[in-house]
Amino acid sequence: MPDAYLLLREYGATRPGFLVLDADGRRVDSLGLLKKSSAEVAAWLKATAAKKPHEVWWARIDGAADASKLLTALRALDGVKDANVSKGSLVLRVAANSIQPDGLLKLAKSHGVKLRLVEPAPIGPVSDRAKTSPGLWYVDDSGGYVTRVLLDPKRVGARELETRAFSLFDVSKGGLGARVAGAPLKVDGVISVHVDIFSEEERVVARK
Repeated sequence: MPDAYLLLREYGATRPGFLVLDADGRRVDSLGLLKKSSAEVAAWLKATAAKKPHEVWWARIDGAADASKLLTALRALDGVKDANVSKGSLVLRVAANSIQPDGLLKLAKSHGVKLRLVEPAPIGPVSDRAKTSPGLWYVDDSGGYVTRVLLDPKRVGARELETRAFSLFDVSKGGLGARVAGAPLKVDGVISVHVDIFSEEERVVARK
């Protein structure tokens, strides 16, 4: 905290609590800490070592299309653990490598729904050496798809992206400060923010 406020919604986590990710930013599990003994927490942490991670996908729905048939089709796919629509966005929880980004977009189009994938973020062409970079979930003919938590344009060689550093002067060190730091995400073209509120700085990754 307070940087972790920016992760709560996307990963379905609560505070105070633990959120466990794998090395590529895939969600393993989360645990709320209220009314939990130290023994319960220790047992849960040990158990996560045997759990398989899954991916949380998020896509905006363009327009006011009815996504009910798309949801039915998605829920019938192997590897899809959950599919829901909330506030104009499609949220998926899927087993790693069970569906492909272009396959999702084509399936949506066949049901009259146009999607704009937000997570994992489409970043355009990536270098060959970057195809083993942390957080690079998929690569297809259109380019790479990286989880925003680990998106570093230099590491993946994403020529279509740029990073700018900003200072966060005199912001709250709590939830309000996190909302200020997350505000650039509302700007068209911004993909992710990497925040260090106590050092009063953040890096914003956006399309050029």
